[in-house]
Amino acid sequence: MAFLFLNFLVFLSMFLLCFVRCEPTPLLPPFNISQPDLLKYFGLNNFGNILPAMYVFGDSYIDAGNNNYLKTIAKANYLPYGIDFAGGQPTGRLTNGRTAADFIAQLAGLPFPPPMLGMSAAEKENTLTGVNYGSGSSGIQALPPTVAPIFGHVLRFEEQINLFKETTNSMRSRFASLESLALYMSKSLFFIHIGSMLSNDLGVYWEIGQRDAFFSNATEYALGLSKNLSRGLEEIYELGARKFLVNNVPPMGCWPANVNSHKPNTSCVEDINQRVSYYNGVLPNMLKNLEASLKGSTFVGFGMSVVFAAPIQQGMAQENVLKVVFPAWIEKPSSSSTQSTQLRDSISTGFDPSCWRTPSAPLTIC
Repeated sequence: MAFLFLNFLVFLSMFLLCFVRCEPTPLLPPFNISQPDLLKYFGLNNFGNILPAMYVFGDSYIDAGNNNYLKTIAKANYLPYGIDFAGGQPTGRLTNGRTAADFIAQLAGLPFPPPMLGMSAAEKENTLTGVNYGSGSSGIQALPPTVAPIFGHVLRFEEQINLFKETTNSMRSRFASLESLALYMSKSLFFIHIGSMLSNDLGVYWEIGQRDAFFSNATEYALGLSKNLSRGLEEIYELGARKFLVNNVPPMGCWPANVNSHKPNTSCVEDINQRVSYYNGVLPNMLKNLEASLKGSTFVGFGMSVVFAAPIQQGMAQENVLKVVFPAWIEKPSSSSTQSTQLRDSISTGFDPSCWRTPSAPLTIC
């Protein structure tokens, strides 16, 4: 069985492939080793060392700019976002530089998957190295009625899958046969960064929008989300995907934004973490069952809960953290210099202001 949860050191090491300013600093051990060995180190050797493409689904953790083209407040198309990306300009990524998907693509020798909504018709037909469908503030379920007016239109998981359908239809002319297209798809990597997407479902959707009447308690709610995720993964499989990389959910009850807003007596907001625990508890078996029932599939699970828990347990979560209020996005500043300085001053801690994700601190305050 190829299913596994990668440990803390593996995932954190991937983010350390680039330092905060992404300068061409010589890589330190174990990063001066061959690409095949790196892929093996990160558990991606299960997929083989040749990945023709990577297709990305998720939310703000991996959004490469799709929200730039949507009517939503969840945008990052202004400074100081992108200050450490190539050219130092914002791209729509909710980070100072590259996203987790960018790092994995770079590791696999692929270009960064472009945002689907920013591609021309010709690009959609000719791009054969992958596409990014991620959308900040998205979730497995649709935005609840009380939340939708706040965020506007974002691409929930179902909409992202529909965009992938468009991709498969657009690229058919590039392949000699349906069999060759199927072979290409079977070798490609499908990265589902559900770790933070589910934090929207389990967090803001639940607390602001209230849970769907169908779910009477947190346990049933988490189970319902996992079933919806399972259906989505099956649909992607039916479109040709075979190699899946899926994240679980970090302990978001320990995120400073939640601690600041809930002011618990303990170090973390335990009822939020309990919802996360319910979901993470059912995810492994769900992925195992999918792999057993979907012929030729491989599902690898990333243990995001372990990645985030280790720094939190070391006290990084609350040390020198700027106070964050809802909404967590950094608003357009009158001068970006102040917030850029705040970002650079805070990246040494476990968390950065607002929804920042950085190579040195891949932790989130959303």
